[in-house]
Amino acid sequence: RVGCRLRLVPLPPNTCVSLRAPMAKRSMLLWPVFCERLLLPLLLAGGSLPLTCRAEDADGEGVCAAGGACSSAKGAAPGAAAGRGQRYYWPQQKGDVNRTGLSPYKAPFDLSGGPKWAWKDKDHDVTRFTPLIDDERNIYHATLSGRFYKFSPDGVMLWEYSSGYHVPTVPALMDGSIFFSRLDGYVTSLDMKTARLNWQTKISNVTGHDTASIYAIDGLVVSATQIGPKEVRGMGDNNAVVALRASDGSHVWTYRHRWTTFNWQASSPGDGTMVFQDRSGGIYRLSLGDGSVIWESGVLDRSEDDFTTGAAVVGPNGLVYAASNYRGSG
Repeated sequence: RVGCRLRLVPLPPNTCVSLRAPMAKRSMLLWPVFCERLLLPLLLAGGSLPLTCRAEDADGEGVCAAGGACSSAKGAAPGAAAGRGQRYYWPQQKGDVNRTGLSPYKAPFDLSGGPKWAWKDKDHDVTRFTPLIDDERNIYHATLSGRFYKFSPDGVMLWEYSSGYHVPTVPALMDGSIFFSRLDGYVTSLDMKTARLNWQTKISNVTGHDTASIYAIDGLVVSATQIGPKEVRGMGDNNAVVALRASDGSHVWTYRHRWTTFNWQASSPGDGTMVFQDRSGGIYRLSLGDGSVIWESGVLDRSEDDFTTGAAVVGPNGLVYAASNYRGSG
């Protein structure tokens, strides 16, 4: 049991602060985080986390990094809620490195006027990826056959690129580049402005056909893939995670896990680590620096009959949330 006294401190309007404290192993402590008209209790376990607060104004909610000034939703910097190293409105699947799917911007409710613009794919490709949005509100669209398109906010096509091979993964934006992996095991980086090829690195012979997501964080590009004698171009057969340097595509580390993943997706609390789960209910926390395993948890008696399409995420309370079906139940 941990006791603490609460003291209210006057703060300037629209200011967020985070309180960080070292903690003994396995201890938990409840700290308050103050923002104007908002009291957000956060549960921090085993260390400290970078926090994000919200402040309300006349027009709605704004977003700020803990310790910084809050701005209104209209004037918020792009990627303010995206986490470490992000400066785009929607740089990767679910928007940020925590995979929250949270946006500080209001969506229109009156849709009677129809879309502002529309585009028809002349190739009739299949798409199963989230559109990405950069700091200038340009939109990046990818298809399963490996075609990429960049549109202006008004719907003008700015460039078109063909990778020459199937792309099963959700791309990601970071530091002026768009990253994706192909079915034949290549990870590719393109210049966002010109679609010029920056680099291409082969990490394996096969990447699974399911919809894994590229993870772009802290100058790294992390991709799920298949490594080993059972390489099959199937769904949910990725058994490894590979990290490359975003600047030049050089190999940083590889981690192989026993149980395969399906629709691989990583999440990070912003402390130099990431978490993900396999399709049988196992959860892993790795160091982004060298790929070493910090811990592995989840269902202990895993089997090939256990299957999930879900993914582990880190909540604002510092806890990891995951779900899995059990013994062929889903």
